[in-house]
Formats: sequence, C-alpha cells, structure tokens
Amino acid sequence: MNKSIRHIAEISLFVSFLFLCNLYSQDKPNIAVSELSGKGISGMDASIVSDFLREALVNTMKFKVLERSNMEQILAEQKFQISGCTSEECAVKLGRLLNVQRVIVGSVSKLDVMYYVSIRMVDVEKGEIVYADSGETDSMKELRGICNQLAGRLAEFEVTKTKVTPEVPKPKIIEKPVEIIPKPLPTFETKIVKTPKLKIYKSKHSNRFGIGFHYLGASLRYLTGSLTWELKGVYGDGFSGLGPRIYYNFNPDSNSMVYLALEYCSINGKSNFQRYTGSAKGTFLGCEFFQSNKFSIFSDIGLSTVSLNGEGVRAAGQHIIFNLGFNAYF
Repeated sequence: MNKSIRHIAEISLFVSFLFLCNLYSQDKPNIAVSELSGKGISGMDASIVSDFLREALVNTMKFKVLERSNMEQILAEQKFQISGCTSEECAVKLGRLLNVQRVIVGSVSKLDVMYYVSIRMVDVEKGEIVYADSGETDSMKELRGICNQLAGRLAEFEVTKTKVTPEVPKPKIIEKPVEIIPKPLPTFETKIVKTPKLKIYKSKHSNRFGIGFHYLGASLRYLTGSLTWELKGVYGDGFSGLGPRIYYNFNPDSNSMVYLALEYCSINGKSNFQRYTGSAKGTFLGCEFFQSNKFSIFSDIGLSTVSLNGEGVRAAGQHIIFNLGFNAYF
C-alpha cells in the first residue's frame, strides 16, 4: 500500500469515527449542570458529585450536556462567578450565558451519617422550576449510584413531558330529513402501568484484562471502568518501542466509550548509518466500540512529540498519529 492510499484510508476512518460519535447528540435538549453546593461536606467532594451527575445525564442519552471545561471557559470570559449559584434567578442568568435550554442546580448535604443529593431543573425560557428531586444514602461510595437514579428519573420525566396526547375524535352528526342522530363517543379502556424502580446502573466494562492489536504492534491492557492501563509495544522496519499508556474513559458504562489517552514510548532502532535511541510522548482522543463483552474495536488520533539521539546527532519533531485496532477481553 503506497503512502497516498494509506493517507486516504486514515482520513476516511477518522471522519467515520467523528460521525459515529455525533450520532448520540441529535434532537436532545441542551442542559448544563451548575456546581452543586456542599453542606456539611467539602467543596471538592461536592464538585465530584456534580461530575457524577453530568456523567449520569450523558449516559441516559436524552440530553446534550455541556462539558465542565466549556462551561468554565465561557463563564471566565463573561466574568461570571458560578460558586453559590443555587437560586432560580441565578440559574436563568447562567443558562442565558451558556446558551442552554435548562440548568440543573442543587446541593449535596451530610446530616449525621446520611448523605442527601437534591436537584432542581430550571427552564431558562420560562424562568421557572419544572422538576425537582432528591436521593439519600448512608454511604459516600453510593453517591454515584444516587446520581444515576436521579438522572434516570429526570430522563423519564423528559420523555413523559414530550409525549403528545392524541385528540379524542369528535362525533359525526348524520343529518336525516326528520331527526339528527349523533354517533356515540368511542369508549377508552384505561390501563394503569406500574413504573419499575430504577436500579443503580453499574459498569459492564470493568476489572477486566485484555489483549489489544493495532497497526505496528500489540498491547496488554487492564480496564477498571473509568481508567484503562496499558503496556504497548510497537515494531517496524529497523525500530521497536515499548511504553505505558493510560486512558481516562468519559462514559465507562456505554458501549461507545469516549476516552482521552496519555502515552510514553521508549524507542530503539537502527538505520543504514547508525543506531539510535529516543522516546515519544503523546496525547490522544478516541473512542472504543464494544461489539460484545469480550470484543471491541477502537480508533484515536493525537499529537506525539518524538525525539531521537544518535552518534553525535539529535533530532526532535511533532507528528500527528492515527491508531486503529481491536481488543479481546478475558
């Protein structure tokens, strides 16, 4: 395969990756989660619970959730202080600055040994609270599960609210020369459907070893859920490399898992003139698609800084790297 054909294939695969990642963001209301205030717990712990809630809302696939980094950048440009923004008026102002339809505000509280998470959803256009909910637990480790329950009920509320109630057909009147007889109205049978209780949503892809195969190499990996640890090896014509890679998975409960990866690789090689050593450091953005619990494909793209040392010669440069491959889990 010559270089031009390989470049066309790489560009096509990258465009396909972006298209698949954007399929989940169509026809969903824009929503932002304000930092939950802490009562009886530290501000750092309250901020972590806020991230749990954002992640849970994304996993419902019913909302377009504004990322924390984008929100902080916009608010910094507007010199808006988000800390302590829990009132209805502040939420409306925040939503207009962020250009979203709804804003979630609330608090995380600790009373004795119990933890309470309380949220309210404010409609920015109407300027009023349209939904409120809360959850409680006696273990700080279950706060992620409470956020999953709140997000599930909020998504259920969104689906119920947007359903269109069919109109009851009007009776037709048949005219006769002597009398008018209307048709009787149709009768409807009402059924009561019980809504099942939501269970805490736990990751399907966690605490698993796997082997990865990719262009120019292979890897040994361990998936914990939010993080993936990997020892990656590459080889080619006259060179080889070995080093670690760590992934942060933004949505570990999804079958289309978006991640950010940091990579370091130690390089050894030999050219026609001399031997050389070096290293490569890179940052990559990608997505892993699970076809089953034991098989997935992945692709990512990133910027890598490569430095090489030879006999009296040093060279360094930056390169755009595209990776494509598959993983097999045990």
